[in-house]
Amino acid sequence: MLERLQPELRESVLLAVVVEDCKGLNGICRVNHQFEDICKDPVFWQSALRAKGWMPDWSAPSSPGGMTPKAYFEMVCTMNERHQKALLALRRDTTTIEMSAFADCTSLAMTHLPPNLTTIEYAAFRGCTSLALTHLPPNLTTFGRAAFEDCTSLALTHLPPNLTTIEPYAFYECTALALTHLPPNLTTIGKATFRGCTSLALTHLPPNLTTIGGRAFEGCTSLALTQLPPNLTTIAEYAFAKCTSLPLTHLPPILTTIKDRAFWNCTSLALTHLPPNLTTIGGRAFEGCGQLRGGAFEAAVLAINRRGFF
Repeated sequence: MLERLQPELRESVLLAVVVEDCKGLNGICRVNHQFEDICKDPVFWQSALRAKGWMPDWSAPSSPGGMTPKAYFEMVCTMNERHQKALLALRRDTTTIEMSAFADCTSLAMTHLPPNLTTIEYAAFRGCTSLALTHLPPNLTTFGRAAFEDCTSLALTHLPPNLTTIEPYAFYECTALALTHLPPNLTTIGKATFRGCTSLALTHLPPNLTTIGGRAFEGCTSLALTQLPPNLTTIAEYAFAKCTSLPLTHLPPILTTIKDRAFWNCTSLALTHLPPNLTTIGGRAFEGCGQLRGGAFEAAVLAINRRGFF
């Protein structure tokens, strides 16, 4: 009987299974109690990763990819060949994750990435609904359009410090994203970058920010900004639409343009006056902002553009 074999021999049996069939090993560990003690041992799963050639060189054996060895093994085992190849190609000296490398890999559940990354290309992690990164590598300076789109488990609290631009759709519909602040030298937030990020509760934006793309924060229902960066001249269409917790009390003094529906249905908006240089207010820019109705504020808006509320 297998249970009478020495632990070392039983482990050898399991490792032989590993080489042939990783899913077979998972099945044995689930139903065969003769191997229960070994299947609970993290060191065994480290050995299993080595036997398959899956142990990454960029994180500790006790925590590959920030996961337990067993969880990491099971994750790799369930991946299709394309995603598996992309994961196993990662090394400590990897600087770039290529376009769509892990797109729609719903089993990818790592909490961190190789430390020397500088670039994440277009849609590299789009649709990775289990991706649970807690931080990004510190030298990362570029991530492309839609890099993390629809990563609904992504719960980052901060971004790399040297980032100056966040490309369009980068964090679109990342509903668990919980950034507390943005990089200090950030100048550009692209179109729909944070659209639908319902957990995003920023209270301020970087002072050097000059561009906020259309729909950049649309539907960010926890956004709690009290002011905007001083160098903004334009607020794009739908930029803050449906940000129902947005308590802005004033706008940048050099602001000249507010585009269509920029603050549509921002029910907590608390503006008391408009900037002196404002010349254009787009259609329905303040529609649904009930606290702004009546008085001098509405008169000022209508003097600029009679479609400003309606």
